[in-house]
Amino acid sequence: MSGPAPTGPGDGGAGPLDFRDEVASELRTTYRELAGDRERIAALEELERLAIDLSARLRRPLTVFDLVEAAPNRRERERRVALVRELRRPAD
Repeated sequence: MSGPAPTGPGDGGAGPLDFRDEVASELRTTYRELAGDRERIAALEELERLAIDLSARLRRPLTVFDLVEAAPNRRERERRVALVRELRRPAD
């Protein structure tokens, strides 16, 4: 063993390459990924609800264009386009 790692100011004695830093960094990354996953799940759930409702009304298989064009106004069309983009976003 080579002795304790050098400490930085105000970090409670942990060195810059301390294992705690590695764990904390990985935890922050995982929290960011989880937040993104939650947003994706919410978008997909909303798309599913919209698709089920529209499919019941049209009584036929849907296209993405059906979903977007069935929106009552421009703002809703833009929102649906954003949801579809989230659906088709490549995995990280």
